[in-house]
Amino acid sequence: MSTIFLKILNISFTAGWLILAVVALRLLLSKAPKWIACLLWGLVALRLLIPFSIESAMSLIPSSEVVSQSIVSNQSPAINTGFTIVNEAVNPIITETFAPQPEAGVNPMQIIVSIATVIWIVGMVAMFIYAVVSYIKIKKRVSTATPVSVRTREVRRRIMVCDDIKSPFILGIFKPVIYIPSNLDWDTIEYVCAHENAHIKRHDNLWKPLGFILLSIYWFNPLCWLAYVLLSKDIEAACDEKVIKDKDKNYLALYSQALLDCAVQRRRISACPLAFGENNVKGRVKGVLNYKKPAFWIIIIALVAIVVVAVCFLTNPPGKKLKKNPPEVYFGFDNDEMLTADCVGFADPEIVKNATVVYSDTPGIKKSNEELEQIVVTLHGDDSQNLLYLGYSDKPTNVKVEYYDELNFKGGPFDVADYDMKTNTLAVSPDSNYTYIVTAEWGKTGIGYYLFRIARDGIEEPGDIKEEDIQTTHFSVEIPPSAMDSDGEIELDFPALVEFECVDGQYVVEGDQTYKYKLTLVGKDPGAACIGKFVVLTNNPDIAYETVSRSLFSSNSDDWLTDTAIVSMEVITEEFEGFSVWPTTSTVISRDYDENDHPETDIPGETGDPVYAIADGTVFYTGFDQKKGNTIKLLSSNAVIEYTHLNSISVEEGVEVKAGDTIGELGNTGLSTGPHLGLALTVNGLSKDMKDYYKN
Repeated sequence: MSTIFLKILNISFTAGWLILAVVALRLLLSKAPKWIACLLWGLVALRLLIPFSIESAMSLIPSSEVVSQSIVSNQSPAINTGFTIVNEAVNPIITETFAPQPEAGVNPMQIIVSIATVIWIVGMVAMFIYAVVSYIKIKKRVSTATPVSVRTREVRRRIMVCDDIKSPFILGIFKPVIYIPSNLDWDTIEYVCAHENAHIKRHDNLWKPLGFILLSIYWFNPLCWLAYVLLSKDIEAACDEKVIKDKDKNYLALYSQALLDCAVQRRRISACPLAFGENNVKGRVKGVLNYKKPAFWIIIIALVAIVVVAVCFLTNPPGKKLKKNPPEVYFGFDNDEMLTADCVGFADPEIVKNATVVYSDTPGIKKSNEELEQIVVTLHGDDSQNLLYLGYSDKPTNVKVEYYDELNFKGGPFDVADYDMKTNTLAVSPDSNYTYIVTAEWGKTGIGYYLFRIARDGIEEPGDIKEEDIQTTHFSVEIPPSAMDSDGEIELDFPALVEFECVDGQYVVEGDQTYKYKLTLVGKDPGAACIGKFVVLTNNPDIAYETVSRSLFSSNSDDWLTDTAIVSMEVITEEFEGFSVWPTTSTVISRDYDENDHPETDIPGETGDPVYAIADGTVFYTGFDQKKGNTIKLLSSNAVIEYTHLNSISVEEGVEVKAGDTIGELGNTGLSTGPHLGLALTVNGLSKDMKDYYKN
């Protein structure tokens, strides 16, 4: 529902500009026919109803998406009002106040959006309840009404006369009925019925309830309330105009007197009914008495104005296209010598907005400073140069700078530099050599990744290490080749040393840090396009995928993994195509899949029945759970297949299995009412019914 709420919120922002335009145009076209104003409000309804909009270079909407759907997952939440001065004033406050705090374990923006969604739903329900209660009360009041036939010059219709109402009105959406107070004289009834009949001919009994429904959905926008109030006035004025447009002065005077006779003070917003004397009576009387038929040229100008407003405010500004060439990023000390950083990738930000930093171990050889300079552009400096400047051929909208100490880096998340967007500077320590990764965004036109090094004079690399003991941390940002201006993925080898070995059942890293467990964790980050897989060394057997993932992007050292080292991470993009091997001997299903109440399939059988791998894959978890009993988790492409309540497990973690291989025995462990196999399937992080993927 949060996604729907954010969509509604953005529509309300764009519609707000249209409402302001209509309000201004009403004043300018005050001499135009009143039905013109109703047409303008029809444009507003169209904007509020349609969840999409075409793009136009003539659009005057500053921003089509003020609050991005990704704001709940961004490390630096921000809005885009379409006005740079507003963005620069507001976004630093939003980022500082609502950026995810690792130590809190929650994302403040997710909480705020969730609370706002609940408030929106409650408000919407309250509006609908108000409308229903009002309708029921009115129906109760007119339940004793009696029918009367009216035959005048304007109207031939049966109406309902009621003692319990003070003003005439129309009630009913599909079969509208005119109700009038019993104390009205027949001369007044003629004018009342003419007005209410005009409402019916104009189908106002449909348009006003539609307006209230839209108001109920967009109740949080004050401009929508203004639009509804003005719509109600314009509907009445248009009906008055329809009745009197061909009448003489005497008719206008008598019609005005009828309005005054039926005048009732109303202080509430109403969804229904359409009442003759309950809306802006003073203004309507003045309009009736001063009515002059609009000139033809005024009508033409008004229609042209409607077309212009539709083109400018029913359309969205065109999305900026991906830049053909990545902008250049420069770096240097004190603005003296400025070198050009290596652009290692440039892509569509919509595709890579959730790009994942990947660490994996591949055999490599440590590189010297000289060798590194042939790979990564390097700036040399002495220990007195401690302020680094960044420059751009095109100023980015957002910049993130990460770095690592080449002498002391042992894997794990990179440090986030304290980069000042206003001065384009960051402090650099003189104590070591550093590799910097700059992520620069240019709104929707592109996101680029840049690499450079700072090497200090006189600082040498560590001594020789045997080649077979070296592993080079591999860094990459997974980007589909179709999204790149250059070919393939962004991949770089950094000279970071990660050495570990298994000694007496424990994992030893760099000779001093020991870990008890080597685990594979599979999960999916909020908003990510694909699932990810971590291989970690840890002393915490219960560590979760989310904990490891959060540590990668945290700038807070308290959130870094102190008892866990990341061995590798992989983004899994291969699609799971289904299976053709049934998981056990029995083909009976005792309890079917239900996404909400029972997200697995139960297959009964005899204790000891063989359990088979239904697809090729890797066993990444085997263990016991109090609720699920003996459990196996199998990773096959981007699917996780979970077997529960097993009697025994016959495979180990890390083992590759083929479809049809025996991996355990059906059992009755955990919270179970009898021998059965529980099988749960998630595909790309989403719970699925296994039967939908069974090929036979």
